[in-house]
Amino acid sequence: MNIVAILPADHIGDTLFVFPILSALRVRFEDAHITFVSYALVLPMAQAWGLVDEVLDGKDEQWKELSSSKGIRSPNLLELFERTDCVICWEVDMGGVISRNLLRVGVNAIFVVPENPIETGSMHVADFMAKAAGLHSLGIQDVVAEYVPPRWEGSDKFCFFTPPIAIHPGSTDEKRRWPAPYFAAVINQLLRRKYPIILLAGPSEAETLVSVRRIISPDRPPGMLTILGNAPLLEVARQIKQCKFFLGNDSGIGHLAGLLGVHTLSLFGPTDPTLKRPAGPYVETLQEMPMDNLSPGRVLEHILQRL
Repeated sequence: MNIVAILPADHIGDTLFVFPILSALRVRFEDAHITFVSYALVLPMAQAWGLVDEVLDGKDEQWKELSSSKGIRSPNLLELFERTDCVICWEVDMGGVISRNLLRVGVNAIFVVPENPIETGSMHVADFMAKAAGLHSLGIQDVVAEYVPPRWEGSDKFCFFTPPIAIHPGSTDEKRRWPAPYFAAVINQLLRRKYPIILLAGPSEAETLVSVRRIISPDRPPGMLTILGNAPLLEVARQIKQCKFFLGNDSGIGHLAGLLGVHTLSLFGPTDPTLKRPAGPYVETLQEMPMDNLSPGRVLEHILQRL
């Protein structure tokens, strides 16, 4: 059986929401060949984790043909869909164009987001994505209960010291960032208690990283603070996998930590954690709005109770 899963996405977190669904599909259709079409930055991880067999960049111009009134004409897509039994597409099927185009090229089992609105209520995004694509049996609670955090080559290197705490102070949305001085205050307290820290930052988070580092106390034993900036996502995942705890904002890296099975505390502001908390077996959230109402003492206490 050949399955093609298509998710238009521009962010890490949005793409990771379907990872438990891909994991469930892998378990239920053990011999299936799964092709995943989505955000290029995340695709190597989906393949390394064994969730899918083949990956394709969703930003390629050819994918616009799915919703084109002219139909699917690209030789590469025609060849792909000729050998495809099932397509799951998380794109709204305006006027039924996507379904008609896929039927015309020979795909018989099609799950696509319908044009008519779906009642979401307090439904988690991953639940919505399963329901929207017609996968009603894949509820997030059931999927997470069955979900096994991934192992992949290089992910289980022996740790010769106390497992560190990973901290990611960044987020693409400023309103979803806990203040940098608050992160620094928590880091200082953890370092005083001899907990090693890995401080994570992406390519757009240099300013946040500088703000946090400026306040971190220099009075600490050598090697207790590691900075990991601009690393490939698989390397970030490998480092987080070895940690005993993760602290971060509502961000894609927080979703990654949750899926890795690391004890995760995600700090939320304007976003509802009921709808968008990270999916994973050991995820907790704290929410305040504005976020500076959430004190460093409260966050530190939460962490220490779980170490």
